[in-house]
Amino acid sequence: MKRRVTFIHDAEGEFDPKRAHLTSDSLSIQLLDAARQERLTFGFQELPNEKAFGQDVNCTVPEISFTSSGDILKSGALPSLQFHQLLPSLEQFATYIREAICPKQDIICLNGAALIRSADTLDIDYDRVQNSFVVTAYWSKATGKDGWKDTIYHERSSEDKTDIGILATQQDLEPDEVRIGGFLAMVGRDEELNEYQLSTADSLFLESHNIRGLRHIAGEADLEAPDWIIQRWGSQLLVELATTNPEEINVDTKNHEDWKSTIPLHLRYLHPSSSGYRNISMPWPIVFWACTYQDQGKMGYNPFDRANLSWDDLFAPKTLFYQFHPSPEPRGEKLIETIQVPALKMNKDTDFIANQAIEFGTIAVVLLGFLWVSWKLGFVARSTGVQSNQNQTTRVAGSKKTQ
Repeated sequence: MKRRVTFIHDAEGEFDPKRAHLTSDSLSIQLLDAARQERLTFGFQELPNEKAFGQDVNCTVPEISFTSSGDILKSGALPSLQFHQLLPSLEQFATYIREAICPKQDIICLNGAALIRSADTLDIDYDRVQNSFVVTAYWSKATGKDGWKDTIYHERSSEDKTDIGILATQQDLEPDEVRIGGFLAMVGRDEELNEYQLSTADSLFLESHNIRGLRHIAGEADLEAPDWIIQRWGSQLLVELATTNPEEINVDTKNHEDWKSTIPLHLRYLHPSSSGYRNISMPWPIVFWACTYQDQGKMGYNPFDRANLSWDDLFAPKTLFYQFHPSPEPRGEKLIETIQVPALKMNKDTDFIANQAIEFGTIAVVLLGFLWVSWKLGFVARSTGVQSNQNQTTRVAGSKKTQ
């Protein structure tokens, strides 16, 4: 089973990452005013053989109760089957989950069954191509007055997947598009919710670098992971630059100044080196204008164009690209920039013992601190026990004198 939980909050308010606490087996949400969607995907082998619920549903077999849009669609795909029936509430479905599926002591499952009662919509789909059964529930607003307050768990021993998304609408690249972005995490695998620095809404920070904001990010987003544990090649960004207004450009070449834009990047922890520096290679950025094709007719296709370069897939089909062609110096050089960055300075012959001493010294300090705390706790426990025994002896002696 795969579970996907998506929260889409108001775009006008920024989400504070402190409201979400991610651990190795859970994600806690606090005071999140957002719409919510829960999607559960089951494999065909996970479904029961018997009819689970629905005595009030007038459904027998798909061939009789379902309707079809036709034998073969224009696209050549097999037609889908639909079934619709008005139900007064989801009480029967929630009752079945609570009594037949949830263990009596499983508070998480029981709370989930109770949450279904307040859902705005509930969709149940079966994909015969992928052999999957999908249940989707949607809440347009939080059930609580102050927003969502929930903890989503994932068992470490389970092979099921639990994906969490906390998203908000962002500026569209095209007038007919809706873009969303935010925080993503897989409970049980990710250790923290990560977001790239350029996703900030700080106008002063963006203006200082001549950029309008981050429009898309894909690839590796764990900013704290060192270089030697990263398995993917890296990440790619689509950044909108804050270009100069053409009316403000001074055509006088004598007073003309170069327009500059900077994109801050994060440097990962690299392997130590004897010099304290390492060289990394950075490809030159791809800079282009993206313009919407205004003609209502079909846009022409150039068979010599290079397409499907990953970044062009982020725009609408009718988009014209005007690319800037860089000129490296000297001519013939590759469009790769080699940068010298700092790293931990360590000589294998002379600094190995020093680094080992730091490592073992840290372990020794932690161990001594643990022993000291344990000794203090034991001393307090013994003192409390001796005092209680003395009080008990005094009470016994006092009772004997009274007798």
